[in-house]
Amino acid sequence: KKIDRIRNNNLHANIEDLKEKCKNEGGTSIGNIFAGLFTSSLIISAIILLLGVLGAAISFKKIYYLFTDPDKAYLLDDVEDDKELPQGKDYDGVMVLDYSKEINNIFNITVPDKFKKDETGFSYSYSTEQGVFNKCELNFSALKQYNNDEKLIKQIREYNKASKVSDVKKEKINNITWYWVLYENSIGKTYNYAVLYEKRVFFFEYKIGKDTDKDCESYKDKIIKSTSFR
Repeated sequence: KKIDRIRNNNLHANIEDLKEKCKNEGGTSIGNIFAGLFTSSLIISAIILLLGVLGAAISFKKIYYLFTDPDKAYLLDDVEDDKELPQGKDYDGVMVLDYSKEINNIFNITVPDKFKKDETGFSYSYSTEQGVFNKCELNFSALKQYNNDEKLIKQIREYNKASKVSDVKKEKINNITWYWVLYENSIGKTYNYAVLYEKRVFFFEYKIGKDTDKDCESYKDKIIKSTSFR
């Protein structure tokens, strides 16, 4: 779960940077596990008490995540108010995903059975073998801090100009107007699609490892063509 979170929060980092970030996260020990459980219990108790005292409004889903999926609990104090326009920032290689927006409640999307769902976000992947460069994977999530789909895709293109990169394309599919770009490097291909909906940019990323079978490319077309607003 830590590795998945690191990858999803650093979508455009290279392999060496990801390895370093994973290494810096450290390992586990029996003592740390019990210390972590004890500390988590205190924190959860304090949060519940604070919410009761302040009469804070919090959805059942957030409480559910707090108890059932602690890895997402850190998102609770960072979820944006739907009535507020997210801060528009320039792309710097880092994206923060907004798990408060359930993709399946907003979009219809058909993912082939071959893809297995990840536990973090709306992420699916399959591998032809064990390894890094033969994965076919997608992630479809709302983003925080971005409020302009065209601007984001143009800045992603500029950020990856050292790679082989396509022009920014605008394409309307099933009443969704996507802006997208493709770039290639030694790891493989990456398609980035973005669409603005209800003041948020929804970001569809599709990665094709350099050693992945040819079906991976056709799956991308099928998935994006299956996607529509509910």
